[in-house]
Amino acid sequence: MPQQSEHPGRSILCVFAHPDDETAGAGGTIARYTAEGVAVQVVTATRGEQGSLGPDDRVIGREELPIVRETELRSAMVVLGAHPQSCSATGTER
Repeated sequence: MPQQSEHPGRSILCVFAHPDDETAGAGGTIARYTAEGVAVQVVTATRGEQGSLGPDDRVIGREELPIVRETELRSAMVVLGAHPQSCSATGTER
């Protein structure tokens, strides 16, 4: 949960190519700024529909993958302290 803001009125927009890039590339930075009370929003250019379908024993169908990746993105935002409503995944991979 964000504490009292050290940066009132400040916000950060993070733009990534794929869902999960936010945690792998900037998770620590997002967590730091949300802890300081900065509003962080995340946008991904794709919904992750061309990503890995899972390990051999658990495979996600291609049509389900974007929903799974968006759910993972929203869950990551909660863990990192951002509001899950502040993230969106748009576009499609080709």
